[in-house]
Amino acid sequence: MKSAYNYLLVFLFCLTRVQGIVAQNASLSTSAKVEKKIKLLEVLYDETIENNAHLYNGTEYIPYSRNTEGHPYYSTEAPITGSITYSNQFYKRVSLQYDLLYDKVVIEHSIYSSSVQLIDKNIKDFSLGDRNFIHLVTDSTKANVSSGFYELLYNGKSQCLAKRRKTIIQRVKNGELQVTFDERSRLFILKNEKYFLINSKRDLKNIFQNKSISVSQFIRKNKLSFTQDKENTMVKVAAFFDEQK
Repeated sequence: MKSAYNYLLVFLFCLTRVQGIVAQNASLSTSAKVEKKIKLLEVLYDETIENNAHLYNGTEYIPYSRNTEGHPYYSTEAPITGSITYSNQFYKRVSLQYDLLYDKVVIEHSIYSSSVQLIDKNIKDFSLGDRNFIHLVTDSTKANVSSGFYELLYNGKSQCLAKRRKTIIQRVKNGELQVTFDERSRLFILKNEKYFLINSKRDLKNIFQNKSISVSQFIRKNKLSFTQDKENTMVKVAAFFDEQK
């Protein structure tokens, strides 16, 4: 009941905004005013209610509260505009955060000054800006990847994935406890329905073998370096060998 009341308030707010906009254009005929009002109302309703009606189904998000250096989120502490597929519904232009400490996706409520921690099983995929993430649900006894959210670096015949995580590092310096976040990534390739952990150039060579050109030759020719740029090298190798017969 409270939810329906809140959405009614938002609807009336949208209507008030539309009435103000239309009133500024007094030269329009009555029918034109009504038509424009309806169109504006539809746009505002779509942005604030209709597209997000079921999106705030989750629990209150409580971030890590101890005094720390840095933050637990992907890329930046501020919410990032992106999209999400939640409960089989696609939502665009939503403000999201990806908490790498708890592996949780958080949405900023568009009306209230609060954040909601979304339910993992309802999330199929999401994006933060131009970065895409998918939700993997795996059988840990049959795969060397655990269930969770993975950044999709490349999506072709094979897939390149990165598991982003942050952990808490505590140090005592000059008698004071310092708490910082340490970010690590684990890289995987999905090929022939199997996940392979990529730690070295040798791992790439073991996956893309029996080809007319070797992985080492491709890396040298394109001046790539797995040591200095693991993710880019992995993506370039996978994309190239996906095209080979």
